[in-house]
Amino acid sequence: MTDSLVHLYRRNFTLRFVGRPVWIVRPLVYAGDAMNLRTMMKRPSAFVPVVMSMAALTIVLAHLISSGAARQADEGTAAHLWQLLMAAQVPIVAFFAIRWLPQSPQSALPVLALQAIAALAALAPVYLLNW
Repeated sequence: MTDSLVHLYRRNFTLRFVGRPVWIVRPLVYAGDAMNLRTMMKRPSAFVPVVMSMAALTIVLAHLISSGAARQADEGTAAHLWQLLMAAQVPIVAFFAIRWLPQSPQSALPVLALQAIAALAALAPVYLLNW
């Protein structure tokens, strides 16, 4: 390889030599800098929990509009969907925290705060209505 290609690969990728072929692996820190918030929010592990929380909040609000605030005798589909959406967030948020907090805490902490705020927004109506 020429010097310019080696420099490009070293800057953007980690080179691993296994026998003769060169395996190119994406780096953990892109171009040597920490990721900014906008780039971090493009990661599925960052935005999927927020979307799931907003979907759970939408389910609660739609149930409030259609059935009212009175407690139901039996949990319906809305309650089960809400529970599934809220529980499914936990491993995704844990993966995000394990993957990005050690590497880029300045970008990961605001995303984790946004995920927590979105989850609390979905939990608040359920708590306040004693469902």
